[in-house]
Amino acid sequence: MNVVTITGRLVDTPKALTFKDGGAAVGKIAVENPFAKDKKADFFQFIAFGKVGEILARATKGSMIAINGRLSQNDYKKPDGTWVNSNRIVVDRFDFITSPERLTPENELAMQNKRQALFEPKQTSLDDVAIEQTRLDREKQEKELFDLTDSESNPTVEDDLPF
Repeated sequence: MNVVTITGRLVDTPKALTFKDGGAAVGKIAVENPFAKDKKADFFQFIAFGKVGEILARATKGSMIAINGRLSQNDYKKPDGTWVNSNRIVVDRFDFITSPERLTPENELAMQNKRQALFEPKQTSLDDVAIEQTRLDREKQEKELFDLTDSESNPTVEDDLPF
């Protein structure tokens, strides 16, 4: 299975490319390395084709995005005879997380808290259970009321039955 999912900031504004079959975008994303002592980032090249590439080309430097795709390896020979091995992510889909204009230290802290909350188990209180039960009871009452009004507006007479 070849699946890559990463979240990071765009190093530069992605470069838009145009082909006869459609568009594409190429760029580089910086991903925080949690194991590095100096908060070093890892840098990955990516390419996105079609509509995904056209939309991704509108992103700006510093935008935080989440990328989902696959890893592609490209080996080629330079004119001087040396071989070059490069890896890049072929983007299938992506999400904008933040743009650099809206990013402030407070927003960054809020985003970190939201990300952390995604991985923490949610605790359900008795109030939450009571609210959900009330909502379900209300839906049941509305359904019963709808069924009653529907049957009254279209009564069935014994003579109307086909048997």
